[in-house]
Amino acid sequence: MVTLILLGALALCVLVQLYFVFFRFLPLTKHQDPESDVQRPVSVIVAAHDELENLVELLPALLDQDYPEFEVLLVNDRSEDDTEFYTYELERQFPNFRVVTIKKTPDYLNPKKYALALGIRAAKYEHMLFTDADCRPCSKNWIQKMQSGYQTGAEVVLGYAPYAHLKGFLNQLIRYETLLTGIQYLSQASRGRAYMGVGRNLSYTKACFFKNKGFASHIKLMGGDDDLFVRDAANNSKVSIVIDKEAQTISVPKRRFGSGLSRKEDTYRLVGNIKQQTEEE
Repeated sequence: MVTLILLGALALCVLVQLYFVFFRFLPLTKHQDPESDVQRPVSVIVAAHDELENLVELLPALLDQDYPEFEVLLVNDRSEDDTEFYTYELERQFPNFRVVTIKKTPDYLNPKKYALALGIRAAKYEHMLFTDADCRPCSKNWIQKMQSGYQTGAEVVLGYAPYAHLKGFLNQLIRYETLLTGIQYLSQASRGRAYMGVGRNLSYTKACFFKNKGFASHIKLMGGDDDLFVRDAANNSKVSIVIDKEAQTISVPKRRFGSGLSRKEDTYRLVGNIKQQTEEE
C-alpha cells in the first residue's frame, strides 16, 4: 500500500513537471523579440559601491555601445576606493558620461534603492536601462536590442542575465539556478503574468517608475529594487521580454585568487597613473 502511494505521488510530480515544461516553459523557445527601427534616447544607470575593479571593465564596454544617443550615468554610492579618480577621467573624455555622488544614505532608506532613485531622478532620458557593476554587456548592440522591447507599447522590458561558465560544481549549480529562474520569470512575462525581473538587465521608463511610486512599498527591505518593483509595476504597466543573445548581460563571478590579485594590481596601477596626471594638471 505504501509503495502504491509513493508511486502515485511520484507520478503526480512527473505530471506536474511535464505540464510546466510543455504548457508554460516550452512556448518561450518560440518567442520572437520585436523588431524596431525607432532608436529612443537611453539613460544607462549603474549604482556602485566600492566597485572600482569592475567599473574599469564595465564602463568602457558601456561607452562603446553602438547606439546613436545614450548616456551612461554612474551613481557612486559612498565609495571609499579610487572610483572618484577613475570616473573623473572618464567624464573628461566622454561627454555622455556623468556621475552622481552619494556621500551618505539616510538611515531609514535602503542604500541601493536610494542610489538608484537618485540616478533615476538625474537621468536625462525617459527610457532607462539598468545593470550592475559586476556585469558585462554581451555585445555592442545591448542597448539597441533591449530597447526593441518598447516596440510593443511596453513600459517595462525584462532581459536575461546569465553567469559566466567556469569550472566547478558550484558554478554549475549557480548557472542552473539562474537559467531556471530566467525561464520561469520570462515565460510568465511572455504570457502577460510578469512577477519579477533582475536588475542585472532591466529597462523601464521614468513615467512607469513614478506612476508606481518607485520603491515606496518596499523601501526598507534589503532587496527588491528589481523583482519587487517589477511585481508592483506589472499590475498597471505592460511588460515585454527580450531574450536575444546580444541583448543579454553576463555576470562575472570571482576568479581564482592569483588571477584576481593580478587584475587588482593592474586596476590600481591604472588609477595611480590617472591620479598623477590629474595632479600634474
